[in-house]
Amino acid sequence: MIHSPRQPHKLKLPNGGIVLVDADSRFQSMAYAVCLRGGLRGERREELGLTHLLEHLLFKRTRQADTFAIARRIDELGGDINAFTDADSMCVHGLVPASRGAALMALIDELVTDFIVRDDDFEREREVIRQEILDAEDDPGHVSYQRFAETLWQGNILGEPIF
Repeated sequence: MIHSPRQPHKLKLPNGGIVLVDADSRFQSMAYAVCLRGGLRGERREELGLTHLLEHLLFKRTRQADTFAIARRIDELGGDINAFTDADSMCVHGLVPASRGAALMALIDELVTDFIVRDDDFEREREVIRQEILDAEDDPGHVSYQRFAETLWQGNILGEPIF
């Protein structure tokens, strides 16, 4: 059976947000992502890495849940929730069995809109990011890409590492 290509349904919200919906009944899972404009391109040199730090802080706590409760909720969903920062955005995304889709959406929305940061979170996450940087510097693919970006973007913020 050949599946005919279809276009995702696009909705523009009153606040300017865009929602893309791509339903496909062939799958028993559901993916959901919230992507926020920003990222490296929106940072000044003295702010480099700020969006990436914020991405990490989203998982620390919300008004309803601490770090451990968030981790437990993620495990209970039976899927995967993660986040990334790139040049243009910060995204929190997940993939779960379709029956748990509403819970996935609720959790990601809570992480993005209701997170709380405490002073000691900054230093703790700074260490996590420091380890990510060391890991990246030990990855030949990442090192090659970063050198390429620095050469391509010569002096532009887009040539800087996301970290």
